[in-house]
Amino acid sequence: MLVVKVPAIYLSILMVSRVIAKENPYNGSFNKLESAIVVSQLVMAQQAEYFKKLISVAKESKNCINLRGSSYECPYPFTQVVDECFYVSKSLLKWEEARQFCQGMGGDLAIPRNLYALKAHLIEIKAPRAVWIGGTYLGPEEGWRWINGASVNEEEWSPKQPSGARKNLANCLNIRRDRHPVLDDVLCGNKLRFVCQYSL
Repeated sequence: MLVVKVPAIYLSILMVSRVIAKENPYNGSFNKLESAIVVSQLVMAQQAEYFKKLISVAKESKNCINLRGSSYECPYPFTQVVDECFYVSKSLLKWEEARQFCQGMGGDLAIPRNLYALKAHLIEIKAPRAVWIGGTYLGPEEGWRWINGASVNEEEWSPKQPSGARKNLANCLNIRRDRHPVLDDVLCGNKLRFVCQYSL
């Protein structure tokens, strides 16, 4: 509930108008009109204060939504997918080249929190079946890792994948829009389109 304080100047006007009304020998329509004007000014002042507070509350609510990350705009040319910002390239590059490209845009190869939201986006924009994302094979000891160091979830691999790791090949991670689960491995020297991610 909003509590609106009436500015002191309007209270002063009301008091002065009451004094004038008492001293004025003509207690007719002039006094009624004057009183009506003062009351109107008070009502308008209250409404103005109320709307100021309402606008302030609305701005604070918007800021809260932004802080939760559920309502913001991704910088161009990135596109918002749930609460993440992605850019799907038009060009074909090797995995390392793709990563360099993404870093040049102020981001990196994608490490999506929700692989299936990204998959849905790739299907919607008719992207190629396979695109690079930010994971690579670091050898038998460390295995498959995202570029932030986190382990790749084994449950997200497509059937019979990863295949290259068994042959100890230098493989990198791609997401397949035509498979479920979605992760696949390909030689890092292959040229694919890729997904960059911008972190807010």
